[in-house]
Amino acid sequence: MNLVFKISLSESNAMKGLAILMIMIHHFEQSSLTVDCLSVFRAFGPVGCGIFFFVSGYGLTVSCSPKNQAYWIRRILKIWIPFMLANIVYLVSGYQEYGGGKFDELILYLIGVKLVNGHCWFIHALVYLYIGYALASYLKRELYLYLLPVLFGLAYSGINHSVGSMSWMAFPLGIWYAQRQDQPIRGREYMCIPIFLVTCFIYYSHSFIISSIPLLFNMLVMVFSSVLSIVFVKNRLVKASAFDYLGFHSMDYYLIHGLCLTSLLSFSGSNHYLMLACFMLLVAASATVFGYISSQLRKFLRL
Repeated sequence: MNLVFKISLSESNAMKGLAILMIMIHHFEQSSLTVDCLSVFRAFGPVGCGIFFFVSGYGLTVSCSPKNQAYWIRRILKIWIPFMLANIVYLVSGYQEYGGGKFDELILYLIGVKLVNGHCWFIHALVYLYIGYALASYLKRELYLYLLPVLFGLAYSGINHSVGSMSWMAFPLGIWYAQRQDQPIRGREYMCIPIFLVTCFIYYSHSFIISSIPLLFNMLVMVFSSVLSIVFVKNRLVKASAFDYLGFHSMDYYLIHGLCLTSLLSFSGSNHYLMLACFMLLVAASATVFGYISSQLRKFLRL
């Protein structure tokens, strides 16, 4: 039986589970608690974010829900309400000083216009892509499904002067993939695996700095090839129930892990392997509590 491009819900969750694990270790390795044997994960930030963008583009395209104004408002609020709740948690914890205590600055941080936690730039970028996709849906031309999200993504990266955020390019890749979901996967398409390994090595060996057009191109190829490599082994990922669980709760883990990491930085003199274990346990416990509160809030708001 030939494998096809179609991704099931459980496979999508498994991919998101792998992505959030990559992102958490990536941020851990960027801190003073780094563990040498996991240093390669410093290159996996764009890969993890790319998987999330890819799954989002894919999910929107295969969704049968009518994409009217109510659909888009509901979809954005489902990610923005937990985002605002996380902002409250970060601010109450003293994670960041906000504009010298000015009230207007506080409001901007609370509602998420300004980022309390820089890790959550993904939320801002995703909303830009949603807006582009929503406009394309109203125009009802296939070309616009690619063109408008790309234009809005470029606007996000340009406004924030961040070429590193361009892992959002996996979003239109997800749209393309969804439109091929019933087609068989052929052997030549597995060439993305060695391409990913080569581009990842180049990205890692240049200290993750994107200082030229060739290095930007390399990063984008790394994102594309890594996402496709993971998609092509999705049937193996789904066999690990831990990935499915992490994927289902990935937003909770994403929103809260920065605070957990910061709380451990004062113990950088301790054994870093022990700190890694503590980090994972602390994130799991915190995300469980945060996820419960967030889900109750969404139910109350009927989201």
